Amino acid sequence: MNSLGRLLTKWRASKQKSADRANLRAQLMAAVADGKFTKEEIDALYDLQEQLGLTAEDVGSIRVQAFAAAFAAAKQDGHVSEEEERELESIKNHLDLADADILPTTIELLRFRLLREIAGGQVPETSVSGLVLQKAERAFWIEPATMLEERVIDRQYIGGSHGVSIRIMKGVSYRVGAFRGHVETKTGIVPTSSGDLVITSKRVIFRGDRKSFNARLDKLLNIEMASDGVSLTTGATKPKVLQFTNPDNADIVGAILSYAINNFHR
Repeated sequence: MNSLGRLLTKWRASKQKSADRANLRAQLMAAVADGKFTKEEIDALYDLQEQLGLTAEDVGSIRVQAFAAAFAAAKQDGHVSEEEERELESIKNHLDLADADILPTTIELLRFRLLREIAGGQVPETSVSGLVLQKAERAFWIEPATMLEERVIDRQYIGGSHGVSIRIMKGVSYRVGAFRGHVETKTGIVPTSSGDLVITSKRVIFRGDRKSFNARLDKLLNIEMASDGVSLTTGATKPKVLQFTNPDNADIVGAILSYAINNFHR
C-alpha cells in the first residue's frame, strides 16, 4: 500500500471512531437525561463501548459531559435533594470519575448540600479572629465583601453670561441673555471600604479597612438580597450596601441571614 493509501485508511478509521464516539455519546446522554442511571443502562453502554472497540481514554470527555447532563437534570428545580445527590454519586462511580474530573460540579454540589443543611437547621459555625462575641452568641459565617456608597464622582462649573447690550436709542439700552454660573454634579456608586461581612446569632457586622458597622438582628428594618450582594437598613440611616467578592455565595448568605433572624434570641 502506498503512502496515499495508508493516509486514506487512517483517515477512514479516524472518521469511523469519531462516528462511534458520537453514537456512544448520544446514547449515554439519553440514559442520564432523567438524572438517573440504571444497571441495565450501564451494562448496555459498556457492551456498546466494547463492540465499538473504544477505550476508556476514547470516551473520557464523554463521561464528564454525561455527568454534567445528569447534574443539570437534578438541579433543574433549583435544589438537589439527598436522594438526587446519592443518585449522582452512583452515576459518578459508574462512569469511573474522580472528584478532580468534575471539580466545578463537585463544588456546586457542596453548595447545594450546605443550603439543604441550613434549611434543615444545621447552620455552620466559624471562629472570627479579633471578634468578641456576646454571651451565648455564635458566629455562623464570614463573607468577604466591599461596601458601596453613592458619592459625587464629578463636578463641572457651568459659567454665567453678562448677556448682550442692545442700544435702542440714544441713552437707552436693553440687556438680554444674562444668567448666573452654577455647579453641576454627577453621582455614582463607588466602593468605599473592603472587608468581611460577619453573621452571628445576634448581629450582622461589617469589618472594613475604612468603614465598619455593627447591627443587632432585631434592629434590621429591611434586607434586600441581590445576585451579588445585600442591602441592610437599620433605623433612619441609609441602607448599607455590600457587594460580595464571590457572588456565588449570595444564596448561602441569604439562607444564613434568614435562619439567624428567625431564630434570634436576645
